[in-house]
Amino acid sequence: MKKITIKSTVELASSDTEPILWGGYQIPFIRYADGGLYVKFMGRKDFVECHGLEELDPVYASYDNGATWERSDLSAWRRAAPSLPNGDRIDFLQRKNISYHSELPRASKEGYGDKVSVYRVEDLAGLVDGLDKTFTVSRLVAGSTELREERCAVNWEDMPVLCYRKENEVLINQLSPGECDIKADRDGVLWLPVYTCAVASDRESITSRFMSVHLLRSDDQGHTWDYVSSVYYDPAFDAPDAYKVEGFNESTLEILDNGDFIMMIRSGSLSPFGQEGRPIPKMFVVRSSDKGKSWTKPQVFYDYGIHPHSTRLKDGTILLISGRPGVYLRTCEDPEGKKWSEITELVHVPEEDVMTKYYEYTCSNADFCVTDDGRIFAAYSTFSVDKEAGTHEKRILVSEICLED
Repeated sequence: MKKITIKSTVELASSDTEPILWGGYQIPFIRYADGGLYVKFMGRKDFVECHGLEELDPVYASYDNGATWERSDLSAWRRAAPSLPNGDRIDFLQRKNISYHSELPRASKEGYGDKVSVYRVEDLAGLVDGLDKTFTVSRLVAGSTELREERCAVNWEDMPVLCYRKENEVLINQLSPGECDIKADRDGVLWLPVYTCAVASDRESITSRFMSVHLLRSDDQGHTWDYVSSVYYDPAFDAPDAYKVEGFNESTLEILDNGDFIMMIRSGSLSPFGQEGRPIPKMFVVRSSDKGKSWTKPQVFYDYGIHPHSTRLKDGTILLISGRPGVYLRTCEDPEGKKWSEITELVHVPEEDVMTKYYEYTCSNADFCVTDDGRIFAAYSTFSVDKEAGTHEKRILVSEICLED
């Protein structure tokens, strides 16, 4: 197995005014395009409906392989979106939640107590303006310099939506893939895992109170997307008290040389509150040998983990980053995608703090990108707490990663 080493680390930004558990200066993403590195992270504490606004998502750019960084903007970030087989670049835009104050019909399913209801888009047709089966993307057409906003149809018969209740207001969350990875196969077909609540396998009703992962495909470079299949969460996966986890959500897909798909999936979060009697949510892996039409039974991939992100390098090695309680890197040189290296830690959390204080070390959300010449750069957060002085500091770091034989 290749040895993972950290070649260098640069502090990109820091703050000592943000809350540790949930706030700004965390959840970084990193991209590379045309000689530039770009990092975006959460700038300050805010509700999810505000996420995506420019002042809340600082962007920094480096044009010297990460040695120095300067403030940039969301336009530059979107221009650096991953390139599709035809050379276009698309960035999924976060659509602001729809606020709705009137009564809705009884939901097909409710979960997480009485705070979340699950509907089909059809259930709310004519009741909620602006609710439809589309993604909103920013597209940079190959050879063009102008970004354009585009609504991309999603052909999904029973596509569900979520309704979050907030006092007397309902926030309707339309399906958004956020920072999900698009992967292209050898025929140029695009594949995209997304997550939301689930439609029953008989497709007659919405039955899951848990998140589940759903696979979409596009045969026209992302202009339209078709529903393919779902990987449903089963409460037995995280017994004994699965109702205190989230189900399947963040995931990363890889396409192997033999055409098989493998997908690593998050099932929840460690919680620093009330751990006694609660399960430790695992990271799972599933496999498909028929282009995502069916999947193997989910198997535990790692003891825990959030925000998995992977890519295949030029030599076929799969590199995976994930987090929580710390931040971890793993590699896979097995052409069947079954044998993985041990973890290499970018951020270490002592064993005694894993269940109760991991959030004092990092937000655990991490990302990496690969440059044209094969350099690997990872972006992640580190926190430090001085309890005696009553101070803390949050940092966004970028490290260059090397893989050595």
